[in-house]
Amino acid sequence: MATIVDQAKAQMAKSVESTKENFSGIRTGRANPALLNGITVDYYGAPTPLKAVATIGVPEPRTLAVTPFDASQANAVEKALRDSDLGASPRRDGNVIRLTMPELTEERRKEYVKLAKSKAEDGKVAVHLNIRQSDKPIADGKVSLVAYNDVVEVNDGSVWPADTRFLARPET
Repeated sequence: MATIVDQAKAQMAKSVESTKENFSGIRTGRANPALLNGITVDYYGAPTPLKAVATIGVPEPRTLAVTPFDASQANAVEKALRDSDLGASPRRDGNVIRLTMPELTEERRKEYVKLAKSKAEDGKVAVHLNIRQSDKPIADGKVSLVAYNDVVEVNDGSVWPADTRFLARPET
């Protein structure tokens, strides 16, 4: 019985962690290396994450510095950054590629708010799905509600009362 609850809590924690990672890719007023997480570089013909081919630093609050490990791949890294949807154009200083993040406009801020709400809702949906999957053994009669009540307070044969606190986390 406790394993069902433990599994549900572990899955919900993973969903919350995934949602936090999704939030890290949303732009704010400051440059953040997490903004470049989804960018892939054509590295010798193979799509490779930018983190695997370059170091990413933040020398100034609105600037990212990307330094490829292999200087011959600087053009490929620059092209990947230019083709991304960051809204910043890369400038090259030898082997270092600098991205200066422009100030956010009112319209762009509103878009980011909508994006953040969408990602929070996706996180809530993931937690709801985990709750439903945890309730399935109870509904199928595979778990005795009497034994289950000893582990967690059940409301109509549901894991809801024990783990609704996970639903509030994606918004924080």
